[in-house]
Amino acid sequence: MTMDVRGNSPISPSSENRAFTRENLGDIDYTSQLAATMAEFRKTGQLCDVIISTEGRTFQAHKIVLAASSSFFQSLFTVDMSERNKQTIKMDNIDPPTMSRVLDYVYTGALTYPNSADARELYLAADYLILPGLKHKAVEIMVEALSAENCLRTLVWSHKFSSRALFTHTFRFILDNFNSVSRSADFVKLPARELKLLLASNNLRVADEEIVYEALKRWCEGKADERWSQFAELFKLIKLEHLSGYYIETTIQEDVLALPDEEIRFEILETITEYTVSENSELPTINLLQPPRRHIAMVTCVLIPDVYAYIPTSKEWLEMAPVPTPRISSSSAIFNGLVYNVGGLAGCGDSSNVVECFDPSANSWLSKASLPVPTRAAAVNVLDGFLYVVGGRSNSARFNIVQRYDPCKDNWTLVTSLHEERSGASLVSCHGNLYAIGGRKDDNTFLSSVECYSPAQNTWSLTTPMCVARASSAAAYIRGKIYVIGGVRSPGVSHNSCEAYDTTLDQWSTISSNLVPRSYAGIAAFETSLLVCGGEDSGNFYDTVECYDVEKDRWEIVDKMPRVEKFVDCCPMFMSKDLLPIFPSAKC
Repeated sequence: MTMDVRGNSPISPSSENRAFTRENLGDIDYTSQLAATMAEFRKTGQLCDVIISTEGRTFQAHKIVLAASSSFFQSLFTVDMSERNKQTIKMDNIDPPTMSRVLDYVYTGALTYPNSADARELYLAADYLILPGLKHKAVEIMVEALSAENCLRTLVWSHKFSSRALFTHTFRFILDNFNSVSRSADFVKLPARELKLLLASNNLRVADEEIVYEALKRWCEGKADERWSQFAELFKLIKLEHLSGYYIETTIQEDVLALPDEEIRFEILETITEYTVSENSELPTINLLQPPRRHIAMVTCVLIPDVYAYIPTSKEWLEMAPVPTPRISSSSAIFNGLVYNVGGLAGCGDSSNVVECFDPSANSWLSKASLPVPTRAAAVNVLDGFLYVVGGRSNSARFNIVQRYDPCKDNWTLVTSLHEERSGASLVSCHGNLYAIGGRKDDNTFLSSVECYSPAQNTWSLTTPMCVARASSAAAYIRGKIYVIGGVRSPGVSHNSCEAYDTTLDQWSTISSNLVPRSYAGIAAFETSLLVCGGEDSGNFYDTVECYDVEKDRWEIVDKMPRVEKFVDCCPMFMSKDLLPIFPSAKC
């Protein structure tokens, strides 16, 4: 038996062992109780040796507690300063409610939950009194309270008072919620400095670049007299390469031409011309060489005839809503963020006049005005805000007709016809013109000829023919050249030869052959590469995806499609990454 050294009752060995176990060396309850007792002493005025006065209200406290929690108070009470021996310390720069919360925190570590405005005062007091833990808590409170309505005020405030942590959290919140934030009442009050930081960020979470431009325009209109002079500089941060040429010409240029200041008009139009690709001021509908905002993914919409979204960077296939009216040998193009699927061979064996439009944001299809002339194996592309359907065939004949669709009016008109009928031609839009390449004539002759359409003159002219005749080839424009891949060279037999056309020199040259001869394949330009999907040769259908590196003139097989298919269309587009999870993964 062991005796208590203070002469109290004996302690048994078992209780002694429990008292000195490792777990009990630190007594949290003791520490908490001590803090609670000191806080109670403060409230009742026991043993207090200093009074803090703020705006006529006084708070009793203990110097030792204040000095232990804050280096500000430690210096105040220990360094040879006039306040060292004073019983009352005046602090009128901190309001009474805030001082009350500060002292509660100093004594207990607890904090009565203030609102966002109170948290700002708490942050400033903690900064002044050198209480880093309290500053951190104040930032947490303000971050939790962020909303589309208050975040811009918080951003400006955090910049003014140099709160890097709060600024970082708030800035990220605005980037993630830019669409709703840009429509708030405070957005037009945002200083140009902060707006510039937002517009310059690739991390803006927006569905498309139009949202960014419209936000800039609203900001300028908020104080038109002061801000149009800043518009030209901020406009340079808009990613014009990720806006359609149609939107730039019909919306942005009209806005610019309405500006009252001629010098500003000239400066902005000069910025726009950096993306001009011809003297006709035709703007590219999409430039895949420039990175979009990081929350927008490069996606290739693949119709085979089921519809998939292919993400080249991650090699993912996502299943999308199927085409409502099944057809083969239809043609597709991307137009203002929508996929248009035109014509084709219907189940009854006749050429179809059906036109259907896919909206990736809703994962749904809509019917559009029917083609005036039913067709299949036509070539489709977009130019100057119109969708063109070139050539094609019926059951009995091939066409040289050209049908043009106006999305604003949802109607079709016929424009100048080709010089010769073509089915299975390729159609490429670049430099303000359309190029109809190759195809097959009514007598089954394979064509090497190329025709160029000028919308300004509404005429087709012959240009230098390809090196070899081909039909149903894959063609795309990238890095200043038109690339033509494979195609049919004789009934049932495909090319693996490829060639490139320099539109400036009007000259064709051969490039490396692709690894697999294929025709009827889909093609999409991606950064500095061409992706070629599916197709067939001599009755063999493919599911492989070949990639051509434009800079290295080299091919490699990089992936497989979810299924083997002969007729494939590919439409490159940019899509908000927030939309991608709604589509189920497809198994390959």
